[in-house]
Amino acid sequence: MWQAAFDRDPAGEMPRLARHLHVGGAAAATEHVVALSTLPDDPRIAYRLAELAVNSTISPERGQYWKSAWDLIARTRDTRVIDSLRQDFHDFTGTYYDHHNSGRRILAPFLLAEPPASPLDASDHKLINQITAAVDAIVPDHVESERTLLADIYANWDDEAPRLVYADWLIEREHLRGQLIVLSCKQAREKTLSKGEEQQRKALRGGFRSPTYLYGVLSDFEHVIERGLPARLEVNWSSSPISMRRLAGDPLLPCVDSIDFDCHDQRGRSNPEDLAGVMLDPSATRLVRVANVPNDVQGNQAVDPRYLRSGSSRLADTLEPLVRAQWKRDGQSFLRK
Repeated sequence: MWQAAFDRDPAGEMPRLARHLHVGGAAAATEHVVALSTLPDDPRIAYRLAELAVNSTISPERGQYWKSAWDLIARTRDTRVIDSLRQDFHDFTGTYYDHHNSGRRILAPFLLAEPPASPLDASDHKLINQITAAVDAIVPDHVESERTLLADIYANWDDEAPRLVYADWLIEREHLRGQLIVLSCKQAREKTLSKGEEQQRKALRGGFRSPTYLYGVLSDFEHVIERGLPARLEVNWSSSPISMRRLAGDPLLPCVDSIDFDCHDQRGRSNPEDLAGVMLDPSATRLVRVANVPNDVQGNQAVDPRYLRSGSSRLADTLEPLVRAQWKRDGQSFLRK
């Protein structure tokens, strides 16, 4: 399916190609990234590769995959990925893993270079605004249709009917999430599935070695589903700060009622501004609890503070003033007022 989309229209299918880049396992992922490397430079490719790097199911010994991935990121030189890669890979100072070694060799000239004093000037911002307006103008109608269907689900969370209407809409468009919702609703309703249905449900859910990414950016986090839709997220060592940045505004964010942190070091930890953006997103009406927010001092990692927009590694302290109007702090947790 991935290769067919690539052969048909790589530019038009890029959102799908990037989202499902790792589907099919390590061998398929290597073929995918090598195929993408033959295309003209596209920031969507490099951005997604950087997002997947920390949350990777690909062995460090898959040299061809990692070399191709690092080459694409280095070619694009997207400054949005700098802080995440430097933080999660400790500036590539490690020598144990093969992909750290290749990353240091290929990415260091880009990641560790002196940042420009003013990366964007007035003409850059004008161009960005023009691009944003153009993208907004071509958002397909089905995106708004999907948001309308999802809004009915959020407003009637305990009712199965809106979920099944949404599932039918997805199935008509050959989206596998629809069948997973149907099976999950049946399991919740009847407390059991046939052997074939259970096998299909497990295949649709995927796993560490065979991810399915049925929930878009929410699939990049550990998540718990309720009748086919993600209700709780966990931020841990395998979560990318880039994923948190992309979470605000996602159509499925209103499904989430809690976000829990399980970060024992800086790896995978969010930037306060990105987390605050999620917590204050107007659509996140079910999000009432952000728990176990870490607040320890940064250890021995040599992360250049110029790349950390918060200027601080104390996540909870930095987050609190950003969300104080709508959230209260209770120990390590933030609760909606």
